Parts: sequence; C-alpha cells; structure tokens
Amino acid sequence: MVMSKYFLWALMLICMPLWGLACECESIEDSQAVEQADFLFAGKCIGTNSNWMSGGMKYTFLVEHTWKRRLDSIFIVNTPFESQCGMAFEEGARYLVFVEKKFTPKTNACMGNRKIEDPETELSFLGESMAPEPSSLIFPMIGILSLLVIAGIAFLAFVVLRKKS
Repeated sequence: MVMSKYFLWALMLICMPLWGLACECESIEDSQAVEQADFLFAGKCIGTNSNWMSGGMKYTFLVEHTWKRRLDSIFIVNTPFESQCGMAFEEGARYLVFVEKKFTPKTNACMGNRKIEDPETELSFLGESMAPEPSSLIFPMIGILSLLVIAGIAFLAFVVLRKKS
C-alpha cells in the first residue's frame, strides 16, 4: 500500500508538467497570417498519414489556388499532433492552408488555417491567385509504370519464344 502511494505521487510529478502543454493560440489577423506564411494555398485534403519520424501527421493536398508562391498541384504538409497545436484536416474537405518552410513544409492550428465552404467569398481578401504547377510526383510514377510495362512485355515475349523452340 505504501509503495502504491509513492508511485502515484511520482506519476503526478511526472505528468503535471505535461498537462500544461495543451495548445493555446492567440487569434491572428488574416493579413498577419498571410505575411508570416511562406506558402499559402487553397486545396482539397486527399490523404492523411502518420508522420512517425517527427511525431505528427502528414497531409496530402490537391492544390486548387496558390498565393505568394506557385506550388505543385499535389502538395504534402506536416503538422504536429493536435495536442501539440497540430491542425487536423479532414480528408475530402477544402482548406485555406498557411505553411512555413523550415526543413519541410509545416503548419499548425495557430497559423490561421481554415475550412473553406464558399471559395468565391471566403478567399476574396487574398486577391488574384495562381494556378498550381503540374505535380512533379506524377512524372516519376509514369516512368516507373512504363518500365514495368516494358519489362512485362519482354517477359511475355521471352516465355512465348521459349515455348515455340
């Protein structure tokens, strides 16, 4: 019984500092969010993955409009877990995303990100947008698929020619 009492005290001392780590954001003006962002885009979230290396999530977006910088049509953004001010994006929903680039593109809940219901009205404060570039991720996939098709045809030709001999 005495051992469990000390265990509970030790556990409380270890966990108490973690209780204060909840995310608290100050409200940010749109103009300030735009100024602080390295990348700014509107797009649809098309994929979510755990980012186990940096402890958070990795979201894939189909970019529809960009401001500040032209981006690929497919763009991946990292964010910490929600408990650490990470932004939780829903797959299939459209968002206005403010991104900073340190080593990788990152965002969090305090940067001004928001879900978009009506792009015409909600994005008008940003002015003229740029169209995204074709994704650089698509071209390597086309090359790999082409090589696989050629290898498959060569294999079939080898099998057919071998059976004829």
